[in-house]
Parts: sequence; structure tokens; C-alpha cells
Amino acid sequence: MAGFLVSPEDVDGDRLYLRGDEAHHLLRVRRRRVGDRFDVIDGQGGSYAVRLDAIEEGTAVCAIVERRSRSGAARATLHLAPALIKGQRFDHVIEKAVELGVAAIHPLLTERGVVKAGSDTRRERWTRVGRAAAKQSGRPILPP
Repeated sequence: MAGFLVSPEDVDGDRLYLRGDEAHHLLRVRRRRVGDRFDVIDGQGGSYAVRLDAIEEGTAVCAIVERRSRSGAARATLHLAPALIKGQRFDHVIEKAVELGVAAIHPLLTERGVVKAGSDTRRERWTRVGRAAAKQSGRPILPP
């Protein structure tokens, strides 16, 4: 299980930087210390075994011990186009789709549906749900 998700731009040669919420989760929630090893994914197919080398102003500086191939990438590319449903049940759809390895999720507005077009806050919540599901399941690719 990859417990942490890093932005691809925070991977620099043999170094990797965890910032913001991910650094907080690593240092405060999981209580990792300098020298600890753990796994990180970048949401675009990259998977890394890293060692925490330093903590600099809330940023975790890690050395990449091993780069892994796109493990967890599906042999077939699956796009999911679910109709929008009421409440937070759509969050569950996104969570399970990411855990199963769906390549992309395309929410649909249907003729008889009661849900209106998504707002920016709804899209942000869906992105957070997808990121959490990718971290939990160790999926190296985060679908759009």
C-alpha cells in the first residue's frame, strides 16, 4: 500500500519532496522520523520506495531508494461514465472506481436526473476523494 501521494513536479532526480497535507500526514499523523522508509505514488504512474532524509520548514525531503514501474496499471483502459446521483453517494462511486483502476471518470447529466451540473467545490471534493482512494489502494495513476 502506498500511503502518500506526491505531485510529479516534486520529484527531482534522486530526491522527492512531500509538502502541505501530505507532509503533515507523514510527520504528525503517521509519525515518521528521519531514516524511515515508505512508499509514495505520483498519480501519473510513478511509484517510489523512499527514505525520509530531512524535514525542512514543514517539507519532508526524501531520497528515492527505488523507482518502480507502472504496477497496478490496467491491461485494458476503462473509462467510467456514471450518471450523477444525489448526495454524497457519487463520492462512493469515485472512490471505488479509483480503487479498481479506472483510467478516467466522466460524470453524466441525464435527462431525468435531479442533480444539477457540478460546482467547483463538488469537483474539488471529488478530486480529494480520488486522491485518498489512490493513496489507500496504492494505485499509481490518478484518473481525471
